Formats: sequence, structure tokens, C-alpha cells
Amino acid sequence: DCFPHIGIPEHRQDNDAEIDAELRAIVEEMELTPSFRALSQFGPMFSVVKALQIAQSGKISEAKQLFEETYEAMIDKEGIRFALGYWVKVLLHNGLYKEATSYQELKIKILENIYSTEINTLRKYIIEIRSRQSYEYIAFQDSLTGVYNRNYYEWLTKKKTNLQHYTLVLVDLDKFKKINDTGGHTKGDEALQLVARHLKYFVHQYPDARVIRYGGDEFILCLPIEYSTVKDAIRALHKQILSLSVTIDEQPFYLSSSVGIGYTETTYSSITELFELADTALYEAKRTRGIIVDHCIQA
Repeated sequence: DCFPHIGIPEHRQDNDAEIDAELRAIVEEMELTPSFRALSQFGPMFSVVKALQIAQSGKISEAKQLFEETYEAMIDKEGIRFALGYWVKVLLHNGLYKEATSYQELKIKILENIYSTEINTLRKYIIEIRSRQSYEYIAFQDSLTGVYNRNYYEWLTKKKTNLQHYTLVLVDLDKFKKINDTGGHTKGDEALQLVARHLKYFVHQYPDARVIRYGGDEFILCLPIEYSTVKDAIRALHKQILSLSVTIDEQPFYLSSSVGIGYTETTYSSITELFELADTALYEAKRTRGIIVDHCIQA
């Protein structure tokens, strides 16, 4: 509405004197506003309030003519929906029930249109959100483990190009081929799912952290956290992975994992640079197997 205080709640039971005083105050304020009549968006509202004030003074025919002419000329009729409530009261007060009913119906149509627009907008927003979520689920989720996939990593590399205080962790399962060779691919899948569950639980502790299955038996942890803050937690996670096992021929087959870490403190870096650093660290870790090697981006 043009003037917020024109939108007086309709449930108020104002008497005629109070309505008249309030309308008069509004008109006086509008008349005192510099260049008011030059503002086209306020002009129609001025005439509406003026018509209501004239009606309160008893000149109902004159008020009717001004109100109807103004209403017909208005492009945005939603702007006077509150004033319509007053106008219906004025018409009823003067025994003009047919006209009052007509304007009440107009007001109802305006309200229906507003609510319909709001509902459609909300519905469209919900559909867009769900469509995007569905797309992301299909495009970015690894079907075996339920974590993010390589597509998501490629998308992330385009988004995360100017990072500080960021840690990227590569987790590679050692002897994974042996699990597949001795227990079959079903056991290999079981091992991947077991590790993925622990990694997902780990990243849930940190806002905006992600776990990605990069390919085969290699996972990435993207942690928007300073390495010194999360270092001990990563080492504890590594110990957990080393304690995991799958059963092959009724015997536990304990998993082993090598970990490479690339991190940046105050130096700006990208996901791609951190991955390359972590990959170098992982290569060093796999020489010994079952250990963690970390490298920091240097300025």
C-alpha cells in the first residue's frame, strides 16, 4: 500500500468519529507532502481517501462518484484493498446494501488473487528446490556408498578456487584388490560401504564438510577447517578405519588405509592445488602403507 498506516486492521470496531478523524489526518498528511500530486503512484490513493472523507461528511453521492471513478481508473487495484473495507462500511452505514455487496465481492477477488499468487510462487519455489535436489541426487551421488561422487568433485573444483584455512584429505584403501580377489566384489563393496559410513559420520561434525568417492577405493574429505584444528580428529578417524574388518571365509580381514593431506593456512589456494598436494602426500604414504603424510601449501 502507498501509506502503511492506511492499512488499518479491519477487525477494529472504530466508530464514525474515529474513522473520520483518522481519514482527515491521513488526507492532511498527504496534502502536506511535497510534490505529492506529482507522484502518480500516490495520486489514486489520495482520491480514495478523499472519497472516504467526503462520505463521512454525509455527501454520499459525491463520494460514490469519486470512489468509483478512481477505482475504475486504477491499474493496480490491490493497492486499495484496505480502503475497500472502509468503503463497504460506509455504504452499509448509508443503507446501500447492493453497492456494499458488490464492493465486498471485489475485495474478496483481490484477496483471492493475492493468496493465489503467493501460493503459486511458493509452489513454484518448492518445485524448483525439489527438482534441483533430485538432479543433484542423481548427478552427484555415488550409488554404492551414498556419498558424493566424482562429478561433484569436478563441480567443486570450479566453485572453490580461492581458499584459506582449508584441509583436503585423500583416503586410499590398501590391499583392496586382495579383498576383491579373495572375497569377491561383494566383499569389496561391503568394505567400501563400511569406510564410507565412518567418513560420513566424521564430516557431519563439521559444517560444509563433504566426503567424496573419487574413484575405486579412494575417498576425498573436503574440510573448510584449519588443519591444526582437525589434525587430531583425522588421526583418530584413521585409527578407526584400521580397526574395521570384513569377514572372508569366516575370518576377519582388517582394512588398511593410507592418507595424504594437503592444506592451506593463510595462503590462498584452490581445491585442485590442494588435491595435487594431497596426492603427492598419499604417494609417499603408500610407500609404507597405513600411515598419514601431510603437506602444506607454501606462499
